[in-house]
Amino acid sequence: MATLAVTSLSPAEQRAVDRFVSALAARLGDELLAVWLFGSRARGEPVGDADSDVDLLVITRTGDQERLVSDLARQARCEGEWAHPLHALTHDPGWVAERRGVNAFLMREIDSVRVVLYGSEGGEFGERVAFRRHEDGTVSERTEEYLRDARGALAMARAGLEIGEQNQAIARAYDAMFLMARAALSEEDRFARTHDGTWHLHHDLLVKPGRFPADLHRRARTAEKWQYQVDYESGRYTFDQGRETVELAERFLAATVELLGDS
Repeated sequence: MATLAVTSLSPAEQRAVDRFVSALAARLGDELLAVWLFGSRARGEPVGDADSDVDLLVITRTGDQERLVSDLARQARCEGEWAHPLHALTHDPGWVAERRGVNAFLMREIDSVRVVLYGSEGGEFGERVAFRRHEDGTVSERTEEYLRDARGALAMARAGLEIGEQNQAIARAYDAMFLMARAALSEEDRFARTHDGTWHLHHDLLVKPGRFPADLHRRARTAEKWQYQVDYESGRYTFDQGRETVELAERFLAATVELLGDS
C-alpha cells in the first residue's frame, strides 16, 4: 500500500486535504470510518492539467453523508491557497464489500494504490475475489454490469431519437458502445482508465486477432468524435446521423454479445 511520501500532492493540496479530513472527523465523529486517497495522485503521477482532481474515498457507517462531504471538500479547498478540486466519493462498508465481491475495476484500483489518510485500512470491509467466469458459460457479474449499463444507454439513445433529439441520441449511443467495449475487455480481465486507452486495448485484444468486426470498431471511434462535438463544441447533427449512430450501437451490442457467448 502506498504512503504519503510517494504521492504527487502539492503542499497546497496536502494542506487542503488535511483541512478536509480534520473537518470530517469533527463533524462525523464515530460515523467516519476511513478516508483514502486514490487515483493518479496516490500513484505519484505528475499533474497533467489544471483540472486534475484529487480523488478521495470517504467511508462512513451509513454512506448517506454525500452532501456534507461534498460541502466540506469544497470548503477545505477554498479556505487556503489554490489547489485542484477535491473529488470525494462517499460510501459505506457494504459498498466496499460488494464492489470487491464482483472484482470491480474501480475498487481494485483503489485497493492497489490507496493511501490511508484517516481510520481503517479496510481489511474488515470484505475481501476482493479473484476474477472468474461462471461455469455455466455466462459472463461475470462485473461484465453483466457493463452490459446492463450499455443497454440502458442504448435505450436512452433510442428514446432521444424518437423525440427528435438526435444530438443526445448520438451521445448516448456512443456511451453504450464504450460500455460494451469495456464489457468485452472485462471478460479478458483488462481495463483502461481513459476512453482512448479503452479503444486501443479493444483493438489490440479483440479487433486485431479477428475476434471483433473491425468496421464496427472503426465506426465507434467516429461516433466518439461526434459525441465530443455534442458535449464540448455544440455540434449539431441530422436525424439521419442520429439514426445511423443508434443503429451502429445496436449492431455493436449484437457483436459484443456474440463475442462474449464464444468466450
